[in-house]
Amino acid sequence: MQTLGKGVDARKESLYIGLAALFLFTVGLQGQPFVDFDSRFALFAQEMWRHGPALFPTTYGAPYPDYPATSTFLIWCISLLTGGVTKLSAVLPTALASALNLMITYRLLARYSRRWAFSAVCFELLTVTFLAEARSISLDQMVSTVTLLGFYVAHSGKDHSQRLPLTILSLLLVVGFSIRGPLGLVVPAGVICSYYLLSAQWKNLLRFGIAAAGLLLVGWFGLLELAAYFHGADFRHEVIGMQMAGRMTQGENTGRWYYFTSSLGNYALSYPVAVLVVLLLAASRMLGRSEQPRDDAASFLVYLIGWTLIVIAGLSVPDARKVRYLLPIVPAIAALAAYPLHAGIDPQRQRFLVYFGKALEGLLLLLPTVALIVLWATFHHAGTQAAAVQLPFLPMAILLVAIQGIVLLLRWRGSPDTALAGELLGAVATVCSLNLLVVEPARLQLHDTRAFVDHVEVLRQRQPGEVVFFRVGRDATAIKYLVNLDYDLQPKFFDDCADFDSLAATPSYVIVNDDDLPAARECAPLQSLAPVVHQHFDRQHSAVFYLPGTGTPNGR
Repeated sequence: MQTLGKGVDARKESLYIGLAALFLFTVGLQGQPFVDFDSRFALFAQEMWRHGPALFPTTYGAPYPDYPATSTFLIWCISLLTGGVTKLSAVLPTALASALNLMITYRLLARYSRRWAFSAVCFELLTVTFLAEARSISLDQMVSTVTLLGFYVAHSGKDHSQRLPLTILSLLLVVGFSIRGPLGLVVPAGVICSYYLLSAQWKNLLRFGIAAAGLLLVGWFGLLELAAYFHGADFRHEVIGMQMAGRMTQGENTGRWYYFTSSLGNYALSYPVAVLVVLLLAASRMLGRSEQPRDDAASFLVYLIGWTLIVIAGLSVPDARKVRYLLPIVPAIAALAAYPLHAGIDPQRQRFLVYFGKALEGLLLLLPTVALIVLWATFHHAGTQAAAVQLPFLPMAILLVAIQGIVLLLRWRGSPDTALAGELLGAVATVCSLNLLVVEPARLQLHDTRAFVDHVEVLRQRQPGEVVFFRVGRDATAIKYLVNLDYDLQPKFFDDCADFDSLAATPSYVIVNDDDLPAARECAPLQSLAPVVHQHFDRQHSAVFYLPGTGTPNGR
């Protein structure tokens, strides 16, 4: 087994990994528009930029109850240096947290093997959702890093006094709560408790459990009191509904086993490979191949499995289930997935894992070619849709061929360690280049809102009028409109034709999604009008109708 000789080496190596990752997570962001889920958090930051920090973020000038304002405040601080809220300043806190995540993962596993540590870092970068979230505004990615740091401190606690880890862990829970509310505390606390339980550290389990429960109660009731103090009792009830009751009882019809099934794709490659590794470990034990004492690395796997299961099982209890909530398991499943590449595996006790490791190396070796085939099939069968997003097939194909050639050369001429490093880096280069050059540009084009908003705003400058959304949620499409503005806007929201009576004297621009266009056409003011704008707006087309009104026009 390749053990780590000097701790300073691990620190230096992890620093290099962090710097490289930070570049990867931020390159090309400057100038990008805000799209999809990022729009909500970007609007938080824009309103804080215009009005100053507050305890809760705001939309439409009103406090938003679902999140504390900590992450928004971080964006605001960085934006002070950049001169405004940009995609880079908004994503940088998440990118820093993601880079730190990789650094700690390496430090955590390097004590067992540099080879395992490096492989786990690469598997994190091969995890689709992790890579995508690292280049977005993601509170759950920050919680993932807090969870990893907590596990690292707990696992390293035997090298320090009993009081020091508890103090640090308590501070980390406070950070998690300040970022994500109760969920940001419960998830890392659950992982740390699972570690103490599986390692039979009963005193630490009791001490930490009491501390975590106390912090949760103090944090939760303190947050509610502050919400009531600054914004009134009604807002406090909104906070309870959004951050607690809503997540427990209100969610999409995803099914209780959602996290055990859908994540196989969303968290590939790490999740499916990790599942197979766990099954092979179980098979080895059932066949009596683990009768000998296990080494430290093999024993450590139990903690990783416990980490993964406690998060998945715990998050399966509430009805609100979203793929991004599982981000805290990524370091654990990446380490599990990378374990077959660990040089210290005993071929006598873990023969299945040795064979699986060889197969996994073969997959990594040929991943550029597999990606090229998938890219060609996507380009060939997507037809007009691929052309609409300007899929760069030829440049990407040349890049993948070059990556494949380099990896094969290293496999042929290099040492086993060099060959494995080449395979891992080739796989990472393949996935990252596909994400940066194909997936992300396609996503930006498909979810584009800037062109539509710019067109409408030009018309509003020529002929001022209010903005009206017809059957559009305040927390959905409307936010994607407002995030493209550099000023505050208070639009109106109409649900039926009777609402148009209030516009009799007011010039206005009525925005209607194509899905709701037949219903809008039943309203008398819109029946005989032709849209002044009808173009792409966030994955669909929307129409804009201008109602001149009968009174004096209102501007912004």
